[in-house]
Parts: sequence; structure tokens; C-alpha cells
Amino acid sequence: MRKEQEHLIGIKEMCGLIGRDRRTLWAWVRSGKFPAPLRINGRTIGWRASSYRTWLENAR
Repeated sequence: MRKEQEHLIGIKEMCGLIGRDRRTLWAWVRSGKFPAPLRINGRTIGWRASSYRTWLENAR
């Protein structure tokens, strides 16, 4: 049985979801305020949808 792949949220989409620009997003990642993204195949960067949901729940 194959595990279903989780949706990967790209940088542009993530900036829209959190309502901040790229600079702020990366500052949050560096400071530990936001989860680090995954790097797939060396170039593709994104966040698992579950990582975003967890961050959102804990930010409240």
C-alpha cells in the first residue's frame, strides 16, 4: 500500500497564507519562529501542509 503524498506549499503560496513577504518568512525560519522548508531534488523548496497547519494551531 502506497502512502499518499502530502501537498507541498511553495514560497509564493506560503507568503500569501501568512500575509507576509519573503524576507519576513525567511527571517522567521532563521529565528525558529516558523518551520524550515523541505528541499526536494535540490531546487524545489516548500512546506508540508501539515507543518503549516501545526504552526497555525500553535500560533494561536
